[in-house]
Parts: sequence; C-alpha cells; structure tokens
Amino acid sequence: MTKKDYEKLYDYLTKGDKTIEAYFEKDEKGNYTGKFKKSSKCKIKQFHEIFSASIKCEQYDAVANGEGNEQEKIDSVYSSSLQSLLVFHGVSGKNPIIIGSDTFTKVLFEYKNKVIGYPSSIDVVLIGDKSIAFIESKFLEIVRDSTEEKNGKSAARKVVGISYFGPSDNGYKNALKLKREDLDKMKVNYPKNGPFLDDVSGLSKNVQSIDKLDDNTFVYSEGIKQILSHLIGIQSFKNNVSVYEDGEDPIPLDKRSNKKIIYVELYNSFPGFDYAKKRIIDFKKHAKVVKDVIKDKHLVDEFYVMSYQDLIKNNPEYTLSKKVLEYYHLK
Repeated sequence: MTKKDYEKLYDYLTKGDKTIEAYFEKDEKGNYTGKFKKSSKCKIKQFHEIFSASIKCEQYDAVANGEGNEQEKIDSVYSSSLQSLLVFHGVSGKNPIIIGSDTFTKVLFEYKNKVIGYPSSIDVVLIGDKSIAFIESKFLEIVRDSTEEKNGKSAARKVVGISYFGPSDNGYKNALKLKREDLDKMKVNYPKNGPFLDDVSGLSKNVQSIDKLDDNTFVYSEGIKQILSHLIGIQSFKNNVSVYEDGEDPIPLDKRSNKKIIYVELYNSFPGFDYAKKRIIDFKKHAKVVKDVIKDKHLVDEFYVMSYQDLIKNNPEYTLSKKVLEYYHLK
C-alpha cells in the first residue's frame, strides 16, 4: 500500500466516528503513524475509552502475550487481534453468538495447537454445548499483503517450509491427507522431486510459494498457508495432542469429546473501500478452493469462509459497542 492508500484507509476508519481520530498518533510532520497515541493509562483502559468496551484482563493478556508478538501490534489502528478482541470479548451465556446452526456462549483467544515447530495460535475459539469453532480473523492483512503478478512474473511469497512436505505426522500428506492434485488446485507449489518427500533433513532453505488462482489478480499466500496450518492444528486437537502443560489447557479433554468441530476463516470485507475490493474477492475465492479440497477429507465438520459483516448481520441480538460497529464498518 502506498502513502496515499494509507491516507484513504485512515479516513475510511474514522469517518464513522471522528472522535476516534483524536486517539490516532501523528509524527512531528502531522502524518499518521498507524498507531494509537501513547497514554499514561494502561492500554486496556485506553481501548475501553476509545471503543466503549469492557474487555477482561485475562482476555487482553491472552491476546497481547500470544505467539504472534501481538503486544507490539495491538496498538496499531488496523490490528487484526484488536478487531477480534473487541468483537468477541463479550460472548457469554447472556450474550451468545451464532454461526450456522450452532450457538456459542464462551470465548477463548490465541488458543495453541500443535503443528510443526511452533504451535499454531488460532485467534478465537468459541465454545458451545455441542460444538467448538476455531476462528482465524483477518483485518488489513489481506488488503496490505496480497501480491500481484507483474510482467508475467509471479510475486507470490515463499511461505511454506519444507517440513510440511515431509514424513511428519503433522505435514500436508499425513495430517491433511493431501494429494498432488489437491496442492495443484490450491496453487501450493512443492519440491521438484515431490510433492512429498521421505526425508527433508538439510533442506530447510527449500521454501515454497503459493500462487494465485488462474482467474485471480492477487494472492495472499500467507493467508492460505495459515488456513492449512490451522487445519493441521485442529487435527492435533481432535487427537487430544496438547502443547500446554498438565492442567493448563483451557479446553481439557473432558470438555472437547463428541463436539462438532468448525473452522471459520473470518475477514473484514471493507465495504466502500475501493482499494480492498478485488483483493478481498480474490482471497475469498482462494479460501473457498481450500474449503472444497478439504470438504471430503472429514478434517472438520463444517468450514466457513465468512465476513465479519455477515457474522454481525446474522446475529442481530448480539450486543456490541456502537463505536466498534462503526469503526470496523460492521453495519
């Protein structure tokens, strides 16, 4: 995104409620820095003031201290983790939220599942009597980090480590039951002598890209890779493999058995922000290709690719601050 694109973004974020603009930090030249102003108040109190929210300390701590270094990112005016925290922190028995036919009354943030190397931290987990929904949340990432093919050359980023193509139980072959044709459909590139290897030792520099769909203009490679990583993590969860110390897992074994497992790729559709439109459309199409590939492999019971705007539209009784609704253009 160029400087002018960011200027349009700041205007887009603040036109719903100009009072929020007063909290945006500026440099000595009067330009927005992309951060909220530093304050003598702790951040959680500042967010309460800005967005009329009531975030619990343990909810904020879970997000700020997660695997994604969110403590340094959460004061960004376009922080994805802040968006999901503000939208979901109020989920409770008195303020349930519905996805599909399932009702959820409890929320967790930055829940960790075992993948390869570092665990996969999912942004939001919703828990109901009969189901658990794992939610990967996106805000500006799709718009900012999508790349475009130019002069016939792919600009797709190399994001998939060689270990995912190896013999690990948590790789693409064994955990996700993927085949060559599945990788081809999703435009996941693989090693020349692959796609799957019996031994990946000494090949750590062999990192693969994810290309755009043939009919698309843009590709958000990291986003597609994250979906697949979260699905691997969910298989670990289903197999009762935990990365938490004994007694520290927020979802103990006796609370997860016989639950319907749902995966949700949740994105902000940026209605009315022209720069975002095609990038969002292309990512949505790509995510739905992943959904179609996964559908018959019985890795999850339900898979949704959904906008925040549709989520809120489908939950008219869900209580959410007007400032949050306006800032994120959810209505």
